Amino acid sequence: MEDNFINLGNIKGETSQRYMISSDKQYFPFKAIDKFGKFIRLPSRLMTATDALVQAPNILAAANYQAYMEGVKLGKTGDELNQYIKRSC
Repeated sequence: MEDNFINLGNIKGETSQRYMISSDKQYFPFKAIDKFGKFIRLPSRLMTATDALVQAPNILAAANYQAYMEGVKLGKTGDELNQYIKRSC
């Protein structure tokens, strides 16, 4: 299963399959297991969020660089090149 870390609202798969240490029942032991499962996942979620914060600007920079190189190959300069980059990204 592939995750979309840039847009966390767009997750492929069911939540019940993603979080194995969880429970929807209201009985105390099950609620404790659910809380513990959320606590135990916190460090990995924080690392994932940090990775996404680093990854997003790099993805945008790579797209801009690619558009710039294509625009230069087409012979565009100045404002024409800037408009080409904006349209491409």
